[in-house]
Amino acid sequence: MRNLLYLLVMLMSTTTLLAGEMTITVREQLNRRWANELMTYTVQFPQGQCYSGSEILHGPAGEVAVQMSPLEVWPNKSVKSAALSFIVPELMPQTEQKYRLSFGNVLAERHPVPQSDLKIAQQDGAIELTTSRYCVRLLLGEKTYEQPVAPSEVLAPVLAMRAAHGPWFGGSTMYGKTAIKSWSSKLVASGPVFARVETTYTYADGNTLTVGCQLNAGDYALLFDMQVSKDSAEDGWELRLGEVTGGTKLIGARTWMKQQPVVFDPKSADPTFYLSPWPGDGWFPDSPAGVRLKMKQPETEMLLTVLDCGSWVPAKTEFEWKNFANWRDGMPLIAWEGWMTKRIPVYAEDNGACMRMNLLAGARKWAVGCRPDANLLFDAFQCKVMDFHSPIMPRLNAVKEMALEWRDGLRHPCLFLDARELQSASVRNSAAHRDLMDLSRMRAQLDALGNMDLMRNVMDTAARYDALIDSGQLSPEERTLRKAQMAFLCYMVDSPAHWSYERGYCSGNPNMTVSRIANLGLAALAIRDNPQGKKWAQYAVDWGKYWLAEVVDDAGQWPESSHYARVSWSDYVQLAITARKAGMHDFFKEPKFKEMAYFYEKTFTPPDPLRYVYAKGYHPRVGAPYGRGTRGDAWGLSGLLAAATATSDPAFSRIMQ
Repeated sequence: MRNLLYLLVMLMSTTTLLAGEMTITVREQLNRRWANELMTYTVQFPQGQCYSGSEILHGPAGEVAVQMSPLEVWPNKSVKSAALSFIVPELMPQTEQKYRLSFGNVLAERHPVPQSDLKIAQQDGAIELTTSRYCVRLLLGEKTYEQPVAPSEVLAPVLAMRAAHGPWFGGSTMYGKTAIKSWSSKLVASGPVFARVETTYTYADGNTLTVGCQLNAGDYALLFDMQVSKDSAEDGWELRLGEVTGGTKLIGARTWMKQQPVVFDPKSADPTFYLSPWPGDGWFPDSPAGVRLKMKQPETEMLLTVLDCGSWVPAKTEFEWKNFANWRDGMPLIAWEGWMTKRIPVYAEDNGACMRMNLLAGARKWAVGCRPDANLLFDAFQCKVMDFHSPIMPRLNAVKEMALEWRDGLRHPCLFLDARELQSASVRNSAAHRDLMDLSRMRAQLDALGNMDLMRNVMDTAARYDALIDSGQLSPEERTLRKAQMAFLCYMVDSPAHWSYERGYCSGNPNMTVSRIANLGLAALAIRDNPQGKKWAQYAVDWGKYWLAEVVDDAGQWPESSHYARVSWSDYVQLAITARKAGMHDFFKEPKFKEMAYFYEKTFTPPDPLRYVYAKGYHPRVGAPYGRGTRGDAWGLSGLLAAATATSDPAFSRIMQ
């Protein structure tokens, strides 16, 4: 792992080690402006070359604050590897900045030492972390009780918070029935780039709660991460949010975003809303992943946002809802139990509101901050604004670790058709070819950075990318950008904030899960020369093989109603065509795949007599409706199947035709 991290820095950050000096290049690859970005790089040093405290970092505008956290030391106590952190104040679209790190074998004398706006002030039993935009007062110290005491008698991690130049508000309390044996709260990172306090509580039953609170230089929010060793749902802690008077919930994510008002009712014993690790596509009005709250302080709002959705609920390899054929009434609620129980309820109080974090095993991460431009949080959830903490758009430090640039190993088009086949197709259907080769459509789709309907638009985007990326219509610079954006789209489709069947981050409709996974596979096949491409594609192919073996019955039927089964079937057809063309798997040789084709294409015969087109005076050839769904469909999948098997299986092809 250490070698891999070092390789990532060398390859992705263009880090070159010299005698006592290295250069780190921070690049913008997605066509966005970034601001106040905490960057951390794992770096390595030869023995005796670097001692902690000797590092000096020069950025584009001169020396900048740097923080080095040694991870490993040589026998002579010099640094072998370290996490190097600094703040990038601003990075404009498609630009780069170089940072030069100097280090030595003795502690350097520097006057003055560069500072940040992060200030740390220790008091008796407390510590204040302050930036120009936010301040928090946290518990500091440790205590062991001769006899375990009730949680209500123990100090909680957060003592108070405030926005820039505003009054102090809020705090926190412990609650529950299980006595606490001891607690310890320590400053584990002391700036100047970020400060972090970790508070650990040990309960009488052996349970432990650790709350990490981190404030980065220049930041507007306190970043929380909470870790619990075992379930104890009746115990926990509350974070009081002070005098808030309503606000706005951000329901869903990306193009499905909706805003709904928050109305606090102190007379109600029920939560006003839940902060949720999975926003879905707007289906859960009481469970937003982001909220704006009106504060007493004018022109400033409080922001609550979930972070790192994947950490809240671990992915499983075996789970009750895995096989759609075994679903029964209430199965979606079983799938959702993990993330629904991990949600953080927010209650109204006489003087404001509070968050209640119960003790359930595992992790939870979120941010609490204050900003005068909080209305832009909506844009952040749509991947348009980069300097907000949100579960949807990763910060630059995470983006830098993505494989967004790679050596070409494919000649496009290759997804459905090669160049010769595409040329022939353009003669047969010139209008469709003109639409496919419309650069403006591809540019808009990729520039959205995932702000699209990730169930219905991904395959179209991948097909356009495949047709255009090697068409000669793009400059080398734009081609590099579009490759990066296409890879980023795959990361967004793969993100648990979008969908994670293994975590129960999914709907109660099997076709939606099939679509999301097939989308990832097909999009990944368009960039399968990317270091992550084959992994993503194999993931989708493996699920396709599993569902074909375990879910499709011997007659080829899928366990959904007419329309929704055809959604799943269409995804199967397109994944099958592209996977075979890529040499990954030949679904056309699977007997159940052919039975599925026969079943769903034969439902077009005879035509549904209820579907009469009066303007044209005939009954269209559509699938007969049954179960829950639209009244019939008219999809041309049999044409795709006929073309795909014209050479490999002429008899089957003739039937499909």
